Amino acid sequence: METLVTLAAFVERCPQTSRDGHLNYAFLGGTAVRLHQERADTNERRPISDFDLLRFNRSTYPVHSCSADNIFGSMTMTSPEALACVTNHTLGNNTYFFMDENFLTVSKTSVMDTLREKDYEDLQSLASIRALDIDKLESLYKKSDRITKKPGVAINTLLDLLTNVPGNIKLFQTFPRLVNFLAEFKCLDKAYRMVKDYSFSETKNGHKVANVIYDCHAVLRDLNGVSDAIKIACLRRLFADAREQDYRDFDRYVHNDLIPRLRNRELKERAKILLS
Repeated sequence: METLVTLAAFVERCPQTSRDGHLNYAFLGGTAVRLHQERADTNERRPISDFDLLRFNRSTYPVHSCSADNIFGSMTMTSPEALACVTNHTLGNNTYFFMDENFLTVSKTSVMDTLREKDYEDLQSLASIRALDIDKLESLYKKSDRITKKPGVAINTLLDLLTNVPGNIKLFQTFPRLVNFLAEFKCLDKAYRMVKDYSFSETKNGHKVANVIYDCHAVLRDLNGVSDAIKIACLRRLFADAREQDYRDFDRYVHNDLIPRLRNRELKERAKILLS
C-alpha cells in the first residue's frame, strides 16, 4: 500500500515536470481518484494500492506505466489529446498532476477484465465530486478500444448504473460487454430491462453475469438482420437456459453446441433453432 508520504517521495525521486516545464507523466487509477478526493476535501479517502502513470515522454519508471497510444489496453489517443484531460492539485509542497474525472471514468469502464466493486465506488465518488461532462465522455468513448459501437449507449447505461440502486454494482461489473451487447438492439430499453431482471434475480456474481452477457452477445451477432422482437424472444430463451446452468456450462453450451448449429444456416432457420 502507498500513502501520501510515499507519493510525495515518489514525485521527489521522479519529478512530474521537466526543467523546461513539460509534463513527464500524470497519475491514473486509484492515485488519481485519491487526489480528486483530496482536492475536494471529501469525507472519502481511497487507499492507494500502487501508482499507475500515463507517460508523456520516453522515460521509464519503477511502477506501472503506459503511453497515450495504449492506455493499458483501454483507450488509444494522441499525447495532446491526453494532455487536455490532465488536472492538478497542490498538496503540501507538491503540485500533483493527474487525469480528470471524465478520462478516469472512460478508462475504468473500457478495460478487458471484469470491473471490480472498488471501480464502482471510485466512479461514484468522482461523479459526486464533480458532474461528468457528457460531451467529453462521448469524445473519449469514441477512443475506447473496448466500446465498439454507439458511445451514447455507454454514457446512458453508465449514468443509470451509477445511481445508488441495490444490484447496480453487479451489472456495472459487466461493462463494457453490456454496452456492446445493448448496441445490437435498435430499441434497447426492453433488452436492458431484461438484462436487469436477469442480473438482479441471479445469485451469480458480476464476473459470472458478464460472461453470460458475452455469450448471449455471441449468439445475437448471428442474428444480424432480424427484428428486435425476434432478438428479444431469443434473448428470453437464452436467459432461461442460463438460469438453469452454471455459467461455465452455459458458455460450453453456447460455443460448442448452439453456435455451431447456427453456422451456414439461413437467417430464418437460425431464429427457429434458437426458439425451438
